[in-house]
Amino acid sequence: MATRIIVRFSLNADTHSTVRNHVRDTFLSPAGIQNTGTGTWELTGNPVPAAAVQAAAQAVGFLANPAAAPGANATVATDHLWLYID
Repeated sequence: MATRIIVRFSLNADTHSTVRNHVRDTFLSPAGIQNTGTGTWELTGNPVPAAAVQAAAQAVGFLANPAAAPGANATVATDHLWLYID
């Protein structure tokens, strides 16, 4: 069973953090995955709830097409992304 999830991503042309906030509000925060203040989002538990693993995976899938976020800049692009589950 997983005991930690860490998600880190950066976006190019994310005007007003529209996509970042959408990912936060739609996927990460509702699952209990919180911003650490260092550019990563993390949840630790023993075990981590399966719903949190699913939410992190959904966030990763969404970031394949970040321009789909409501109000997003049409040129927004994911620069880098990593998902760590242990």
